[in-house]
Amino acid sequence: QRSRLNWLQARDANSKFFHACINRRRLKNEIRSLKVANERYNEPSTIKEAVKGFFEGHFRECLHARPRLQGADFKTLSEEDAATLILPFSDEEVKIAVWDLEEYRPISLIGCMYKVLAKVLANRMKKVIDKVISESQSTILKGQLILDSVLIANEILDEA
Repeated sequence: QRSRLNWLQARDANSKFFHACINRRRLKNEIRSLKVANERYNEPSTIKEAVKGFFEGHFRECLHARPRLQGADFKTLSEEDAATLILPFSDEEVKIAVWDLEEYRPISLIGCMYKVLAKVLANRMKKVIDKVISESQSTILKGQLILDSVLIANEILDEA
């Protein structure tokens, strides 16, 4: 009862004890000094720069270490085909995409614009995908099952 009465009188005021706890925690979480490559940093600004420099170096992409596929002859799109992919959408393309959605009945229209956009892009890609994918590459084509490639790979491994 007495503690409850004290709490009602004092409430949850920002007491000296509360501020002392916060300051102690702040000091505990503070990085006062940092040693990087045998060099010690004591100032907050230099510590920030050292940490930033470390992560920039750590996540930098090393182009010389990247494996290369020399002698591989990949198919590429012609200038004309590439230009057709970046043309502005026509009204006809959007109309075709919307009518191709058929039974698409979303609860809300939040993803509707994305769905139409994806359909228009997919219709454009259908026209040029066979010019980019070679016979040795596996892809999902119209009339082909998703598992066809997996089953073929499994059969090849069984025969080997």
